[in-house]
Amino acid sequence: MKNNTIYWFFILSIIIFIFDYFGFLSSFKNPAEIFTMSVKEKVFALKSGINNFGSILMQYQNIKKAFEEREKLQKKIAEMEISLEALNEENQKLRKQLGAPLPSSYQFIPAIVAGVVETMEISLGDESGIKAGMTVVDEATLIGKIIKTSRYRSTVILPWDTQINIPAKTSRGAKGMVVGQAGGKIILDKVLQKEPLFLDDLVITSGEGDFPPNLLIGKITHIITDDISVYKTAQILPAVDYHKERLVFVISSL
Repeated sequence: MKNNTIYWFFILSIIIFIFDYFGFLSSFKNPAEIFTMSVKEKVFALKSGINNFGSILMQYQNIKKAFEEREKLQKKIAEMEISLEALNEENQKLRKQLGAPLPSSYQFIPAIVAGVVETMEISLGDESGIKAGMTVVDEATLIGKIIKTSRYRSTVILPWDTQINIPAKTSRGAKGMVVGQAGGKIILDKVLQKEPLFLDDLVITSGEGDFPPNLLIGKITHIITDDISVYKTAQILPAVDYHKERLVFVISSL
């Protein structure tokens, strides 16, 4: 039985070989080859897709990195522009300060304003030679006086402070005392009734007391007087907005 099986398998093999040799099996081979080629094409396409995806992923990472580098560069450029603008502003203010109508003997220390609430904080202190009692100006305008220092900070009392008293006079020569009032008001007080006092008169330091002379404080916007009082008073509009000050100058030497 086993020998018969081998015999018929041998005969069948010869027949298949002959049929294949003369092309009788082409109709059976083509579908198989088509199926095989289709599978090969899909496998190749899948492989190409995987390779392309890897390439796209790598390109995406490179593009993302390039954008991040660009953003960092733009941020750095913006910071440099801000620094340059601040430096130019400081340089211009220094030029104006040196050109202010003040005695040439005055020595100035420029200081950045750190903040303004009731008093002004500046970003210099003992380390920079700042001392309590020094006068602070912006050009020829009085900003205030140093009342407290630390190593790197100083506190400036402003004309609107209720603790300040500044001997002053008007552009017409009327003398009085500049004092602060609640609510941030500045008043010219203790002006004798006989003294000439008019709206828009400029108020400057008289040079008496702890403040150098001829520093502008502001102008008169309102006058309060009566026939009974010995003195009259006037409300002053400051020459500068203290909240908008960014760079001030400490007079270190008169």
